[in-house]
Amino acid sequence: MVTYYVALPFVRLENGGLAPGQAVDCPHSAAAIRRAEAMSHTEVNGGAIAFSRSGSPELGEFDDAVILKTFWRRAGGFRLLAVMIQRKCELSASTIDREWPHQVALPADQLLGKHHDIIDKFCRALSLCPRGHTVQRDDATYHVFCFADVSHAEQFRARFSGERFNPKDRGRGSAWFLWRKS
Repeated sequence: MVTYYVALPFVRLENGGLAPGQAVDCPHSAAAIRRAEAMSHTEVNGGAIAFSRSGSPELGEFDDAVILKTFWRRAGGFRLLAVMIQRKCELSASTIDREWPHQVALPADQLLGKHHDIIDKFCRALSLCPRGHTVQRDDATYHVFCFADVSHAEQFRARFSGERFNPKDRGRGSAWFLWRKS
């Protein structure tokens, strides 16, 4: 088992929201905390978190993230954090991949404003997992929607011009957030 220490900034969006930025691996917890604090003070970021993840890079299975420290420059940061960080009682990535294996990726900028409401309404009758995840590829962030039913995933992909996402293409180890498209 290996433990990774990570600093993750949250970038300010034009609509006033936040999106996860580029994660940075750190050698130990103190370094992750210092790096997250420094990230939170840059003009482009609205905050940052330091966290650790333990698991097996060979198997691609990791325990839930443990938050070491949070740094926010706006009041809504903790609400965002509550949505984005997996708690012990929530679904693990391996459970999602097993029970909702049909996954579709959309560029994160397609989820802003009225688009979020349209997507939410469209998905109400589908077998959408209550928890998705994000990945990064070519300096772009994608949100991954996970479905139990393949036909639901295809309806969603066709409606919103999404790309099929294979969970096996997710990065491993400290690069767990990268989309290694095959």
